[in-house]
Amino acid sequence: MTNTPVCAPDQSTEMDMRHDRSFQPDISYGQNMAYDCFDGVGYESRGEWTGLESGDYFFQITKINDSESGYRLSVDYAAVDTAAAD
Repeated sequence: MTNTPVCAPDQSTEMDMRHDRSFQPDISYGQNMAYDCFDGVGYESRGEWTGLESGDYFFQITKINDSESGYRLSVDYAAVDTAAAD
């Protein structure tokens, strides 16, 4: 049995966009906070990062509900829109 809460009243997730660089430290492009995606079906949160170099990237979850531990996150869908870069 676990005491890990599934959700909390403030429901937020802090995401860090990271540039995956082989055999070198990854570069952080900063954090964005997601809120709206917790409001139910059809709601979404968007983060915007600019000035990204070409290469591979990943999101790193840094906090859930303003905490670095004690929560779980389940994501149904994530997408990257590069239209602004065109």
